[in-house]
Amino acid sequence: MKKLLFILAGSLFFFSCNNQFSVKGKLDNMPEQKFRVEELAIDGNIAVDSGKTNPDGSFEFNNKSKEEALYRLKFMQGKYILLA
Repeated sequence: MKKLLFILAGSLFFFSCNNQFSVKGKLDNMPEQKFRVEELAIDGNIAVDSGKTNPDGSFEFNNKSKEEALYRLKFMQGKYILLA
């Protein structure tokens, strides 16, 4: 029984690790506008995704990453939000 529990727990841990992430949010008083998701790197920012906010200020995007990184959500009006 202990072996089975150990195998199930190990399998759950192994299969739960993936490189995909998703971000959902809603900003009050945000006009509908385009945004870009950028990975912040030492040698410059890398655009990884883009999208458009909904009329109610909500947004969502999904992406895959090979490793942990720092991202920012940059709006076309020049403002941005840091994502860790």
